[in-house]
Amino acid sequence: MKRIACLLACLLGLCLFAGCGGTENTPETPEHPDASLGEHFDAVDTTDLEKVVTAPTFAVPEDAREDETLFTPNSLFGDNMILQRNAVTCIWGSTTADEVAVRIDGATYYGTVENGTFTVYLAPHAAGSGYTLELLSTQGKRTVGNVCFGEVFLLSGQSNMAWSMAMNANGDFGVHSGAYKPSDTEPTYSQFAGDSAERNAAIAARVAEKLAACTYPDIRLYNVPLRAAEDPVYAENQKQTDAGGTWTPCTPETMTAFSAVGCWFGTTLHELTDIPVGLICAALGSTNIPTWMSEETYEENRDVCMYGGDRTQDEFNRAARCYNQYIYPLLGYKCKAAVWHQGEGQPLSYGDSLKALIGGWREDFGYELPFLIVGLPRYGENDEVPAGYAATDAGEGTLSASPFAIREEQKRAEDLPAVYRTVNVDAGDYDELHPADKDTVGIRLVWKVMDAFYGAEGNWSSPELLSAARSENGVLLTFRNAAGGMVVENNSRNLEAAGADGVYYPARAASVGDNGVEVTCSAVEEIVSVRYGYLNYPKLDRNDVRLYMSLFNGAGLPADQFVVTIEG
Repeated sequence: MKRIACLLACLLGLCLFAGCGGTENTPETPEHPDASLGEHFDAVDTTDLEKVVTAPTFAVPEDAREDETLFTPNSLFGDNMILQRNAVTCIWGSTTADEVAVRIDGATYYGTVENGTFTVYLAPHAAGSGYTLELLSTQGKRTVGNVCFGEVFLLSGQSNMAWSMAMNANGDFGVHSGAYKPSDTEPTYSQFAGDSAERNAAIAARVAEKLAACTYPDIRLYNVPLRAAEDPVYAENQKQTDAGGTWTPCTPETMTAFSAVGCWFGTTLHELTDIPVGLICAALGSTNIPTWMSEETYEENRDVCMYGGDRTQDEFNRAARCYNQYIYPLLGYKCKAAVWHQGEGQPLSYGDSLKALIGGWREDFGYELPFLIVGLPRYGENDEVPAGYAATDAGEGTLSASPFAIREEQKRAEDLPAVYRTVNVDAGDYDELHPADKDTVGIRLVWKVMDAFYGAEGNWSSPELLSAARSENGVLLTFRNAAGGMVVENNSRNLEAAGADGVYYPARAASVGDNGVEVTCSAVEEIVSVRYGYLNYPKLDRNDVRLYMSLFNGAGLPADQFVVTIEG
């Protein structure tokens, strides 16, 4: 696809912090092929094709008069809307007419009208923009302009998804749980060296530069309006049938108020694919999983929903509140995938809760909605459990209630089909739960789309531990997604080994072959287990997050965290 090689080199350089000065061995970024996006890129989904009706059910007048009062489509289907490409899509709303049809790009589709509600299914359509859609009856028509077909994503979760470009424009928003202390010997927070004020100025400049270039007519944004807690409809937990938003083309003004993760994700994907992209953002800070579940899903999974739920537990996170307000109105709208960014501070049973939410949404949307899970970036002032994370009662020898434990729980969602997770263990901020490097998170979501959805060639995914076996000197770890070979940086930092007593000591690693790393530890007679990425941050030298990780592939993508026991 055009511009792909140049864009990838630029974006990878940005995403990976411009080489991260201070590392021992910065990996080279291999060129991705300037060819197709993969064999799955143009795949057509024919689900519900039997609901598409092209045989006339009434005579559509050739010169139907315009009458905006005749049809009131759901707010998802107004001017500037985008529909999922290469899939059967549904359009619905209310009408005073007795019949309905939709005409677009030379084709006419016939629907049904029941009790003043119309429904029409459209056949799969290739990506494109600039279409006019007409809602037709024998009494007249309503015209919807500037329609696109492209990739549509539902962005949801809590504050790190809702965090807007406007909020990022202030740098890291000036909120810290501790003083920012740059090291005397190494750069801090990647390209943002200096004290907090200097770093914030650099972040603000980068965001301003990004926003200035954010004129993309074929990227469409839909911000689901959030209701105030005192709103009676919100308080009474009522289901809404219309989210009440509007589609807008991407401009510096509209993107300013939109999700920062969504900004980097949508613009990068559009640049790489050259097709329209639609982003629906329904996210709210400080929300737990139960409030994003339907009441039925919550009741069926109360035993694993450890956070929020009942009014008596947490009024703000009352079960189904956000689902009823912000997700229920979207049911029936076809999306490429949901993007989920949530979970900070919820290590208990998080994997089970997340799988329950995914299963519930899929049942309610009526198809196997793919999920992209944002692997949580690092957060924590030191190697101890940071404030705000509940302790587990699982007993001695289990994972602590740390971000490591939450990320391990996130992995469990991948037991379900069509669930994919990104790795961001080298991103984040040591003393800010809302890290400013939203570009890393957004761009790596695009990498996962390229790999999982399009089957594109190249190094798109982070290395994941495949196996562990004893070697002559210690333990040999082999990885998948290790194209370009495994690279060891930063003195093997955050890699530990333990013997039979379960006490972990710092270990060393060396690259072996095309996809291996050999781990040795002089403090352990025989290695029984190895863990990587368990600690949050150094207690004394709080450096750039990336400098606290040590295993990467040849594309510079960080290896996923792990804990593994060596058998035999």
